[in-house]
Amino acid sequence: MRRIARELGYEVMSLYNHVAGKDEMLDGIADLVAAEVAPVADGDDWKDAIRASVRSAHSALLRHTWATALWSSQRSGPHRLAFMEGLFAAERKRPLPPLPRAVGVVTSPQAAALRDVLTTLRRRMPSIPVVIYPTLVQGDGAGERIAQAIATASRRAEVDVLIVCRGGGSAEDLWAFNDERVARAIAAAPMPVISGVGHETDFTIADFVADLRAPTPTAAATAAVPDRQSLWRRIDTLSDALDRAMQRQIERRAQQLDLLSRRLVHPGERIALRRERLAHLDARLAAAWDRKAQGFVQRAARASQGLVAATPDVARLRTRIDALGDRLPRAQQARFAAWTATVQRAQDSLRHLDPTAVLERGYAIVRDAQGRVVRRAASLRIGESVDIAVGEGAITADVTALREG
Repeated sequence: MRRIARELGYEVMSLYNHVAGKDEMLDGIADLVAAEVAPVADGDDWKDAIRASVRSAHSALLRHTWATALWSSQRSGPHRLAFMEGLFAAERKRPLPPLPRAVGVVTSPQAAALRDVLTTLRRRMPSIPVVIYPTLVQGDGAGERIAQAIATASRRAEVDVLIVCRGGGSAEDLWAFNDERVARAIAAAPMPVISGVGHETDFTIADFVADLRAPTPTAAATAAVPDRQSLWRRIDTLSDALDRAMQRQIERRAQQLDLLSRRLVHPGERIALRRERLAHLDARLAAAWDRKAQGFVQRAARASQGLVAATPDVARLRTRIDALGDRLPRAQQARFAAWTATVQRAQDSLRHLDPTAVLERGYAIVRDAQGRVVRRAASLRIGESVDIAVGEGAITADVTALREG
């Protein structure tokens, strides 16, 4: 994208960077493109068509892509672009076949997108054959190779729907799908074409020419074939409806026949008819019971399969339990060691706060006759007895003198 913008001139990039999303950008890009293609265009109508195409796109980024794509295609030769010939028109889009006999894929054999497409096709409808038309999807000559691969699929006419796809990448990686030859090859294909190029936010000219644009290669594969399980459910529903309709019709006809037969038969014959009717009802009852029993058996088989699928892996769980059992003693030892360290730290803290430890360092605690701790010498009297607690033991003494500190 930026390479094309540099060829157009730095005016385009500056305009895109500073006024992206504004109408001024659209007009500026349209004028630049029209000015560049004027030497190879044939008249003002062509320039007006360029301006209209640029301004009619859905987003600023898409408009910028369109402008540069149109300019690049026009520079390659004096051919009118695909949109001038109605190749983007909605009325030329063809519907996809509801159940294609074969699906074609145009992409690189080494692309991850091919694996995604094949996986999706195999999951949804594995009975439909897939034909791969290998090609380059980026680089020099990729546009021509992609167009040749599409032309090969058109010539061989062995598929009912064709997927043209590749994975995501930069604008230059996807540029081959903006090639005019690719657009014309898609338009000329006799079968519907699904474009699945890049991611959901990527747009190329191939997307607009294709009969259906898918946001990703996987989405393209999903759109190409129906889901087998959905078809089976639809068939079962229609089969049940048909059975019920036929049964109602048979019963209605039988009732009409019974009413008419009452007017014509002898009483003895009527008894015989009643017996036949009873035998018929008995056969219907037996058949209905058989169908109901078969339904029960099928549902039981499906439930059994689901139960088997939901059965836990006992061996794996036992291995898990053994591993946890090995880890439990180590975890207990680690937890016990942590608790022991915590208790030890608490004991050390208590030991530092123990008043007896202070006494062991040579300090003493003095209490008066009432057992109160003496903090000031003035609280005592001469001749009063005091108890002195030391590190080991206690001393009883009389106060002979008082000195204020």
